[in-house]
Amino acid sequence: IVSGTGSSGIDNLVNVNGTLFFSANDKVHGEELWKSNGTAEGTSMVKDLTPGPQGSGYRGVFTPDMTNFTAINNTLYFTAFGGNEYYFWRSDGTENGTVAFKVATGIGLTPIKPDFTLYKNDVYFFNGDGDYPVLLQLWRESSADGGLDHIKTLTLNDYYDSENQPLVKSGDFLYLTGREGDQGFALFQSDGTESGTRVFIDTVIQTDQSSNPDELLRIGNLVYFITRFNNTVRVWVTDGSYEGTHQLMHLENARQLVDV
Repeated sequence: IVSGTGSSGIDNLVNVNGTLFFSANDKVHGEELWKSNGTAEGTSMVKDLTPGPQGSGYRGVFTPDMTNFTAINNTLYFTAFGGNEYYFWRSDGTENGTVAFKVATGIGLTPIKPDFTLYKNDVYFFNGDGDYPVLLQLWRESSADGGLDHIKTLTLNDYYDSENQPLVKSGDFLYLTGREGDQGFALFQSDGTESGTRVFIDTVIQTDQSSNPDELLRIGNLVYFITRFNNTVRVWVTDGSYEGTHQLMHLENARQLVDV
């Protein structure tokens, strides 16, 4: 892409139905969206999202990257600049089929991590709300007509929470974390509707005290997660029912859950 000693900064590699999508900088258009079929002749820029040499990725301190590349239903979803605005994009691998469909709003100093997730044939994702208190919005892109629906807004703890905010599909539900009203930061379960997005379990019942669920990990139809309260760390598991939700162990410290 850049001959000689120059670097093209290849990143965000993802397979979408046999086509490799990635971001790269050819030193002419800046960082943009590329694709490849595995041959030199079949490797090309998909679209110049920000015409000119500026590129559609990182532009300095506190600016977001071109990132979040996700393959869903033979379509690439990602975040990148288009001009001077930061957007959610979808692409079918053609220039005309690469479209910005929603402005991506960051939270405080943190760019939004949409966590594009397929659920009931629709794509669910997060968007931010730049106001304080820090708000996180759950959205749905309809597979029927491509329309966008705002599902629910939850409150986060601070300006940095959106960076690791989880959206996990398991069984019949989506799982996410946040707070609502005077409740503490808790685990939410969602059926994709506003009324069906509610606190699933709050392991700390006291008003405004947070169990701080984190590190959500799906293995099969089970979701494992960590809670932190009063300097204690506990590992939990749920099958989506109240009866099937229980504490596995109490640890001195836990930082990451990994499916091995």
